[in-house]
Amino acid sequence: RYKGQVSEWEIWESPEDEMTAISYANFVARSAAVIRAAQPDAKVIVLALNGSHVIVGDVSTYVAQFFARLRTLGVLNLIDEVSYHHILASPESTSLRNILSGQIQANADTRHLVLRQGAAGAPSDQVSSGNMMGYQWNERMQAKWNLRRMMSDLRTGTPSSLHAVLNESDLGLVEDLYPDAGIHLKSSYTAFQNVTAIFDNRVERVPSFTTSLSSSAFACHGYRRTDIDKALVVAWHQGPMPDGTMNPVRSADFTVSSRFSEPVLVDLLTGYVMALPQSVWSSDETGTSFVGLRLSDYPLVIAEKEAVLPAYDRWANERYGDLGLVDVNMSAPLADQDGDGVANLLAFATAREPGGQGSPVSIVPKADRHALSFRYRSGAGVDYIVEGSSNLKDWNPVARLPKGGVWQLEEGASVLGASLGDGINEVQVSDNDAGAAEEKRFLRLRVE
Repeated sequence: RYKGQVSEWEIWESPEDEMTAISYANFVARSAAVIRAAQPDAKVIVLALNGSHVIVGDVSTYVAQFFARLRTLGVLNLIDEVSYHHILASPESTSLRNILSGQIQANADTRHLVLRQGAAGAPSDQVSSGNMMGYQWNERMQAKWNLRRMMSDLRTGTPSSLHAVLNESDLGLVEDLYPDAGIHLKSSYTAFQNVTAIFDNRVERVPSFTTSLSSSAFACHGYRRTDIDKALVVAWHQGPMPDGTMNPVRSADFTVSSRFSEPVLVDLLTGYVMALPQSVWSSDETGTSFVGLRLSDYPLVIAEKEAVLPAYDRWANERYGDLGLVDVNMSAPLADQDGDGVANLLAFATAREPGGQGSPVSIVPKADRHALSFRYRSGAGVDYIVEGSSNLKDWNPVARLPKGGVWQLEEGASVLGASLGDGINEVQVSDNDAGAAEEKRFLRLRVE
């Protein structure tokens, strides 16, 4: 039924609540064989333990018996991953993960298995049972707990999941209000967006990272943007459960081994990015020191400005306002605040000076073909596309500079450029139509 639509199959959820390890292993063996027969490349995920209750024995014994039975049946090769659902009140707890990791590493025939965090998350309202009961849950508290859970998983390199839409126990990031008012995006939804906007496949953990923060009271982890070699540090107070307010927990004086030259503070709950005043930080060849930095009970990111703000956003912030306080009516890519007919994105891409007059591009006549002259920025994070036309209706590609790449030329086109310093270049892109000088011909620059 779902062949071609679903590629990952998790077999059962919390089996330890209702069946023995042997019964569950027999069920997995039959199910995995069926899945593999229908979808040879499918990913098969097992266990999905929550660790709160085991029908017989304890979690470690349960997992050992499960693997032993699959080994006897000769089907360990049919499974790919082991999942667990962290539903403990402490979002930083690794107790269940450590048990599963130990069992996986105990035998050579299970070491191929990937350990992952299955669907987990805190509720956004009070619950009457389970490990999450007894707390005054609200949306903000849920978002804080989820952030701490995600950042803890990131530190250990554990693939992580969160509940998406689930009304029961209000665990989801999105609340389905059907049939009355559609859906409601919770605070934890925007927090999840903020995390994924920064921590993508360009970010890796720094194993050698060190900090003077007390590990018993604070979590503090170091990362690096590999494409630009810029630092990020995540820190939060991990002692008590997060509360439902926005009050910082405490100020802290500490050092980290990461070096910063222009650090900003990113609030993963709100998405705000704030410049750190020079009075609270200093950096040397050994790392960076912070004095009186206000940390909270949910993760904040100290990042090199370039690591979290794209080049255009940095330009807009410098031109139109302070970090996090930019008027989008002024700074939006298609806005034209100074009314010169050049949109912000084009002004940025062509390094146009404030108050500049005329067009940011110009035609340079040549013997057999003309060229389009303009400035461009290295590392602008945009594509520069030069196109040609004979009728202003049908446009053909001439040259393209993709973000992070080099000039790609159509046959017959050429590029002549020079650096002006500070990452700004001037270039002439010659038309690829050899007869362009003899006929009506148009060139244009697109930036996207």
